Amino acid sequence: MKTYQRDRIASKLRRRWMSAMDMIRECGTTSPHRRMTDIRKRGWVIVERWAKVKSGPRFKQYRIVS
Repeated sequence: MKTYQRDRIASKLRRRWMSAMDMIRECGTTSPHRRMTDIRKRGWVIVERWAKVKSGPRFKQYRIVS
């Protein structure tokens, strides 16, 4: 059975917060925002939060809540 990128991302988002860069690194996707749109279309609710590293810019993190 074929494993889709959206399924790998959804599995990880159910367990923890992830940034777009995390999705690129861990799931091998080149378009994480498109994959999240696919996940939302399947009925999952994704929440967002802003995060910041001490010496860097802000970025968004995502997680599935239902």
